[in-house]
Amino acid sequence: MTDTEDFAARFGQLLERYITSLGLTYEEVAHRTWGDISRKGHVSAYIKGKRGKPSAPTIRKFREALGIPAEEIEACRQPPPTLPELDETFRAGLGLGEALMFQLAAQFGHDNPNAGAAAYKSFLEQKAGDYRAMQGRLAKLGEVEAEAGARARLDNQVQAARGALEAGDFAEADEILAAAEEIQQAEHTLKQVRRQAEIRSARGDAALLSGDADTAHTHYAAAAAMFDPFDPLAGVSMRHRLEDRLYEHGLRYGGTGLARSADLLRAALNHVTETDDTEEWARTQNSLAVALHNQGVRTAGEAGAALLAEAAGAYRAALRVRTEAAHPVNWATTQNNLAITLRHQGSRTGGEAGAALLAEAVDAYRAALRVRTETAHPEAWATTQNNLGGALWEQSRHTSGEAGAVFLAEAVGAYRAAQRVYTEAAHPEQWAMTQNNLAIALKEEGSRTGGKAGAALLAEAIDAYRAALRVTTEAAHPVQWAATMENLGLAYEALAAVEPGRAHLEAALAAYDAALTVYDPEHMRLRFDAATEGRERVQAALG
Repeated sequence: MTDTEDFAARFGQLLERYITSLGLTYEEVAHRTWGDISRKGHVSAYIKGKRGKPSAPTIRKFREALGIPAEEIEACRQPPPTLPELDETFRAGLGLGEALMFQLAAQFGHDNPNAGAAAYKSFLEQKAGDYRAMQGRLAKLGEVEAEAGARARLDNQVQAARGALEAGDFAEADEILAAAEEIQQAEHTLKQVRRQAEIRSARGDAALLSGDADTAHTHYAAAAAMFDPFDPLAGVSMRHRLEDRLYEHGLRYGGTGLARSADLLRAALNHVTETDDTEEWARTQNSLAVALHNQGVRTAGEAGAALLAEAAGAYRAALRVRTEAAHPVNWATTQNNLAITLRHQGSRTGGEAGAALLAEAVDAYRAALRVRTETAHPEAWATTQNNLGGALWEQSRHTSGEAGAVFLAEAVGAYRAAQRVYTEAAHPEQWAMTQNNLAIALKEEGSRTGGKAGAALLAEAIDAYRAALRVTTEAAHPVQWAATMENLGLAYEALAAVEPGRAHLEAALAAYDAALTVYDPEHMRLRFDAATEGRERVQAALG
């Protein structure tokens, strides 16, 4: 077997151990790793070593998805320790599988590099006895009668314990089994509560199906509250599960779904504290911020501003737990989301207060980039660079003179940086989006600059729009195509103002005409009117 095959096999065993210990399905692992459950077959292939040596990005994705320490992956690159040979009769009598034997051998070889055959055999016999005892407890736990939800939780614990056993970590397996036994005992108390809660939540589902988010919330809140006297964290967990239904309904259909989702999460915060349940509290704060942000974006006036401010406060609260040192990836994600909210706040607020919020958004994006680096997290880095470009562009709109020009130039630089990852070949849709954003910034920069330099920037903006249209086609993305054509018309108009000529105006007219073939005046009135006004301006200029 080659070194590559050795690594692939050891890496596969490592994946299988972590997947088993976490109680995950291949679909769940595929979703965590690639965001695509259809790639579950890839997970199986990597576990079996059938895809050859995994690439560095694939290893990184698995490491982040499953929380595998870097040193364990590095250990896969090393050959197994050299240990005394065991005769087949002795090996068979142990009753240990090959994977477990490999893990035990690695453990023993690491801890006892100079031990002899007798010590090695004694170690294996002791571990085999522990293994049999644990398997007996697992078998009894598997026979326990329980309802579906409890059965799933117990089965997850059993799978996790088996994973720990296969890894040779018997102390961990014992802790998992002890937790499983506590679950079993709790089930006797919670069985009736769970039945009642599920019936009440089903009533909420029925209300939501009819479009009544307020009644659904009433039932959901009552269902979750049933757990509070017995198992508050179970109530918090149920609120998370149920608020997600309200959140998705609100995103899709509008109405009060987002507001009621936030209400459930606020109620959850009455039963989970930053001190005692740190991670759950931070998760709840983050979910609350997401719901509030989306509600705030959709709400006009002071009410919307208040919701965005509350969302920013919830993100900041989550960051007290999700620190850069302790949880760098979650910290960077939360920083990025906070920056998005701050940008919306700044755009709405205007004046000095708005400028301060936009500056804070830019700082938050730049902070996130300390973790979301191009090397370690290329796609997240590109997303944040694109978001940073948007915030800088917003700053430029609120800032005149040289300072505004500096912001525009930085926005262009951020968009160009994002395109080092978001290439047309690898990420066509993200590339086209960034091309469009780059073109908007270049158009603004060219209009401000004027003269030959401004004309060159406007021509570059036009080229960027036309490049984006290679992906954003009329057939595949008609509305986005029309919006890009409208922007193209604006860019040609701006170029005609700096560099007069009928050709630029005629190109602008053609672009507006193209957009109007898609914009429906009945359902897209604002866009239709804007493109029509542009067309009329150009016709007047042409005479």
